[in-house]
Amino acid sequence: MKILRAMALVTVIVASFGLTSANASPLAQTPKKLYNAQQQKDITAWGALATINWTDPTLNGGTYSDHRVAVIQSSPWRYGEIGWIKYSTGPQTFVAYDSGGGNRSRGYSFTPATHDYALQYDPSTGEYWFYVDTVPVDHFALNFSSGNLARGGGEVWDGVESMGQTRLSNLSYSVNQGGNFSYTSWNGYVPYIEEYPYCNIPIDSNSFYDSECPYYIALPLILNQQ
Repeated sequence: MKILRAMALVTVIVASFGLTSANASPLAQTPKKLYNAQQQKDITAWGALATINWTDPTLNGGTYSDHRVAVIQSSPWRYGEIGWIKYSTGPQTFVAYDSGGGNRSRGYSFTPATHDYALQYDPSTGEYWFYVDTVPVDHFALNFSSGNLARGGGEVWDGVESMGQTRLSNLSYSVNQGGNFSYTSWNGYVPYIEEYPYCNIPIDSNSFYDSECPYYIALPLILNQQ
Protein backbone atom coordinates (compact mmCIF):
# COMPACT_ATOMS: atom_id res chain seq x y z
CA MET A 1 0.00 0.00 0.00
CA LYS A 2 2.83 2.41 0.82
CA ILE A 3 4.31 1.80 -2.63
CA LEU A 4 0.93 2.40 -4.26
CA ARG A 5 0.45 5.66 -2.33
CA ALA A 6 3.92 6.84 -3.31
CA MET A 7 3.26 5.99 -6.97
CA ALA A 8 -0.05 7.84 -6.83
CA LEU A 9 1.62 10.89 -5.29
CA VAL A 10 4.26 10.88 -8.01
CA THR A 11 1.55 10.58 -10.66
CA VAL A 12 -0.36 13.54 -9.21
CA ILE A 13 2.76 15.70 -8.95
CA VAL A 14 3.91 14.83 -12.46
CA ALA A 15 0.47 15.57 -13.87
CA SER A 16 0.11 18.78 -11.87
CA PHE A 17 3.45 20.19 -12.87
CA GLY A 18 3.55 18.89 -16.42
CA LEU A 19 6.72 16.84 -15.94
CA THR A 20 6.39 14.40 -18.80
CA SER A 21 10.07 13.62 -19.44
CA ALA A 22 13.45 13.74 -17.72
CA ASN A 23 14.14 17.18 -19.16
CA ALA A 24 10.66 18.70 -19.05
CA SER A 25 10.20 21.90 -17.06
CA PRO A 26 6.91 23.74 -16.37
CA LEU A 27 8.32 27.25 -16.79
CA ALA A 28 5.07 28.58 -18.17
CA GLN A 29 3.33 27.72 -14.87
CA THR A 30 5.96 29.30 -12.62
CA PRO A 31 4.95 32.37 -10.57
CA LYS A 32 7.00 35.41 -11.60
CA LYS A 33 9.73 36.26 -9.13
CA LEU A 34 13.49 36.02 -8.74
CA TYR A 35 14.75 32.43 -8.86
CA ASN A 36 18.18 31.07 -7.98
CA ALA A 37 20.03 27.77 -8.16
CA GLN A 38 23.36 28.06 -6.32
CA GLN A 39 25.98 25.87 -4.66
CA GLN A 40 28.56 27.05 -2.16
CA LYS A 41 31.79 26.18 -0.38
CA ASP A 42 32.24 27.20 3.27
CA ILE A 43 35.87 28.30 3.23
CA THR A 44 38.06 31.35 3.72
CA ALA A 45 38.30 32.74 0.20
CA TRP A 46 40.36 35.69 -1.05
CA GLY A 47 39.01 35.17 -4.53
CA ALA A 48 37.09 32.70 -6.68
CA LEU A 49 37.21 31.28 -10.19
CA ALA A 50 34.93 29.27 -12.45
CA THR A 51 34.94 28.22 -16.08
CA ILE A 52 31.46 28.99 -17.42
CA ASN A 53 30.28 27.99 -20.88
CA TRP A 54 27.95 30.04 -23.07
CA THR A 55 24.58 28.40 -23.72
CA ASP A 56 22.41 31.21 -25.15
CA PRO A 57 19.40 30.35 -22.94
CA THR A 58 15.88 31.08 -24.15
CA LEU A 59 14.25 33.90 -22.18
CA ASN A 60 10.64 33.04 -23.14
CA GLY A 61 9.63 36.69 -22.79
CA GLY A 62 11.40 37.03 -19.44
CA THR A 63 14.05 39.52 -18.32
CA TYR A 64 17.40 37.79 -17.94
CA SER A 65 19.37 34.65 -17.20
CA ASP A 66 22.78 35.00 -15.50
CA HIS A 67 25.50 32.60 -14.36
CA ARG A 68 28.35 33.62 -12.08
CA VAL A 69 30.91 32.88 -9.39
CA ALA A 70 31.19 34.89 -6.17
CA VAL A 71 33.05 35.58 -2.94
CA ILE A 72 30.84 36.47 0.02
CA GLN A 73 31.33 37.88 3.49
CA SER A 74 28.16 36.90 5.30
CA SER A 75 28.46 39.36 8.23
CA PRO A 76 28.39 42.23 7.67
CA TRP A 77 27.00 41.40 4.23
CA ARG A 78 29.44 42.04 1.38
CA TYR A 79 30.00 40.26 -1.90
CA GLY A 80 31.49 40.43 -5.37
CA GLU A 81 30.61 38.26 -8.37
CA ILE A 82 31.40 37.94 -12.07
CA GLY A 83 29.95 35.93 -14.94
CA TRP A 84 27.73 36.42 -17.96
CA ILE A 85 24.14 37.60 -18.27
CA LYS A 86 21.72 37.43 -21.18
CA TYR A 87 19.06 40.11 -21.66
CA SER A 88 16.58 40.36 -24.52
CA THR A 89 19.01 42.89 -26.02
CA GLY A 90 21.86 40.38 -25.91
CA PRO A 91 24.54 38.99 -23.60
CA GLN A 92 27.10 40.84 -21.48
CA THR A 93 29.91 40.08 -19.13
CA PHE A 94 28.70 41.40 -15.80
CA VAL A 95 30.10 42.28 -12.40
CA ALA A 96 27.86 42.74 -9.37
CA TYR A 97 28.75 43.64 -5.80
CA ASP A 98 27.59 45.08 -2.51
CA SER A 99 30.27 46.96 -0.57
CA GLY A 100 27.82 48.00 2.13
CA GLY A 101 25.71 50.48 0.18
CA GLY A 102 23.38 48.10 -1.66
CA ASN A 103 23.61 46.09 -4.85
CA ARG A 104 25.55 47.50 -7.78
CA SER A 105 26.15 45.95 -11.20
CA ARG A 106 27.93 46.82 -14.43
CA GLY A 107 27.97 45.29 -17.88
CA TYR A 108 30.91 44.82 -20.24
CA SER A 109 31.57 43.50 -23.71
CA PHE A 110 31.10 39.77 -24.17
CA THR A 111 32.35 37.20 -26.66
CA PRO A 112 29.96 34.21 -26.86
CA ALA A 113 32.27 31.38 -25.79
CA THR A 114 33.46 29.50 -22.73
CA HIS A 115 35.53 31.74 -20.44
CA ASP A 116 37.32 31.67 -17.10
CA TYR A 117 35.70 34.19 -14.74
CA ALA A 118 37.59 35.21 -11.61
CA LEU A 119 37.75 37.81 -8.86
CA GLN A 120 40.72 38.35 -6.58
CA TYR A 121 41.42 40.59 -3.60
CA ASP A 122 44.53 42.78 -4.02
CA PRO A 123 46.02 43.93 -0.69
CA SER A 124 48.15 46.58 -2.40
CA THR A 125 45.05 48.46 -3.60
CA GLY A 126 42.51 47.18 -1.06
CA GLU A 127 40.23 46.30 -3.98
CA TYR A 128 38.76 43.25 -5.66
CA TRP A 129 39.84 42.82 -9.26
CA PHE A 130 37.57 41.06 -11.76
CA TYR A 131 38.96 39.03 -14.65
CA VAL A 132 37.86 37.22 -17.80
CA ASP A 133 40.47 34.78 -19.08
CA THR A 134 43.06 36.49 -16.80
CA VAL A 135 42.36 39.90 -18.41
CA PRO A 136 41.16 42.51 -15.85
CA VAL A 137 37.78 44.05 -16.68
CA ASP A 138 37.29 46.24 -13.58
CA HIS A 139 38.11 46.70 -9.90
CA PHE A 140 36.25 47.98 -6.86
CA ALA A 141 36.78 48.51 -3.14
CA LEU A 142 34.27 46.12 -1.59
CA ASN A 143 35.12 46.87 2.06
CA PHE A 144 36.22 43.33 2.84
CA SER A 145 39.28 41.27 2.07
CA SER A 146 38.58 37.56 2.50
CA GLY A 147 35.11 36.10 2.47
CA ASN A 148 33.82 33.08 4.33
CA LEU A 149 31.97 31.63 1.34
CA ALA A 150 32.66 30.89 -2.31
CA ARG A 151 29.45 30.53 -4.29
CA GLY A 152 28.36 29.87 -7.86
CA GLY A 153 25.20 29.29 -9.84
CA GLY A 154 22.43 30.72 -11.96
CA GLU A 155 19.67 33.29 -11.55
CA VAL A 156 16.61 34.35 -13.53
CA TRP A 157 14.31 37.28 -12.92
CA ASP A 158 10.81 36.12 -13.84
CA GLY A 159 10.81 32.33 -13.63
CA VAL A 160 10.03 31.81 -17.32
CA GLU A 161 13.62 32.06 -18.54
CA SER A 162 15.75 29.00 -19.24
CA MET A 163 19.08 28.44 -17.47
CA GLY A 164 20.24 26.62 -20.58
CA GLN A 165 21.99 23.79 -18.70
CA THR A 166 24.96 26.10 -18.23
CA ARG A 167 28.07 24.37 -16.90
CA LEU A 168 30.19 25.82 -14.08
CA SER A 169 33.44 23.88 -13.88
CA ASN A 170 36.97 24.24 -12.54
CA LEU A 171 35.44 25.77 -9.40
CA SER A 172 38.28 27.20 -7.31
CA TYR A 173 38.88 29.60 -4.46
CA SER A 174 41.93 31.74 -3.69
CA VAL A 175 44.06 31.04 -0.60
CA ASN A 176 46.51 33.47 0.99
CA GLN A 177 49.89 32.01 1.93
CA GLY A 178 51.87 34.84 3.48
CA GLY A 179 50.76 37.34 0.87
CA ASN A 180 51.06 34.88 -2.02
CA PHE A 181 47.71 33.93 -3.54
CA SER A 182 46.92 30.71 -5.35
CA TYR A 183 43.79 28.86 -6.41
CA THR A 184 42.71 25.52 -5.02
CA SER A 185 39.77 23.37 -6.12
CA TRP A 186 36.48 23.41 -4.24
CA ASN A 187 36.58 19.62 -3.95
CA GLY A 188 32.96 19.48 -2.91
CA TYR A 189 30.05 21.85 -2.36
CA VAL A 190 26.66 22.05 -0.69
CA PRO A 191 23.40 23.61 -1.91
CA TYR A 192 22.84 27.23 -0.93
CA ILE A 193 19.49 27.60 -2.68
CA GLU A 194 17.61 25.71 -5.37
CA GLU A 195 14.22 27.20 -6.20
CA TYR A 196 11.95 24.96 -8.23
CA PRO A 197 11.77 24.66 -11.21
CA TYR A 198 15.52 25.44 -11.23
CA CYS A 199 18.30 23.39 -9.71
CA ASN A 200 21.97 22.48 -9.96
CA ILE A 201 22.81 19.10 -11.46
CA PRO A 202 26.11 17.72 -10.09
CA ILE A 203 28.83 16.69 -12.51
CA ASP A 204 31.73 16.13 -10.10
CA SER A 205 33.18 17.72 -6.96
CA ASN A 206 34.26 20.84 -8.88
CA SER A 207 31.49 21.30 -11.43
CA PHE A 208 27.72 21.31 -11.92
CA TYR A 209 25.02 22.53 -14.28
CA ASP A 210 22.59 25.42 -13.77
CA SER A 211 19.42 23.93 -15.20
CA GLU A 212 15.70 23.41 -15.19
CA CYS A 213 15.07 20.45 -12.91
CA PRO A 214 14.74 16.97 -14.37
CA TYR A 215 11.95 15.09 -12.65
CA TYR A 216 14.17 13.01 -10.37
CA ILE A 217 15.50 16.22 -8.79
CA ALA A 218 12.27 18.21 -9.12
CA LEU A 219 10.12 15.87 -7.05
CA PRO A 220 12.06 16.29 -3.77
CA LEU A 221 12.14 20.06 -4.28
CA ILE A 222 8.39 20.16 -4.89
CA LEU A 223 7.67 18.04 -1.82
CA ASN A 224 9.98 20.18 0.27
CA GLN A 225 8.07 23.32 -0.74
CA GLN A 226 4.63 21.93 0.09
